[in-house]
Amino acid sequence: MHGIARKVMADKNIKVKIANREYPLTVSESEEQDILEAAILINENIKKLKGSYVVSDYIDLLAMTALELATKNDSLKDVKKEALNKELENELDAISNRIDKVLSRS
Repeated sequence: MHGIARKVMADKNIKVKIANREYPLTVSESEEQDILEAAILINENIKKLKGSYVVSDYIDLLAMTALELATKNDSLKDVKKEALNKELENELDAISNRIDKVLSRS
């Protein structure tokens, strides 16, 4: 019960404006900055799309923004996977070299 009371006290009510609509949210203090930055990113993308296309309906702009962000997220996952694989490959090479050195001494 004590942990629950502490968690509730750490929650914060904020309002986030996305596509000219305001959304009340209850977030933890640790999430607040990420959520505000995400709203800025979404609004900036909507503005960019609105300037690039004839589309002015916010539902269409939000859908296109969601599609772009999902695609970027997938691309970032691929980049992270490649980086992790390269790091793992380097570590395995280093271990293999150490083993070869030890075996060559024998």
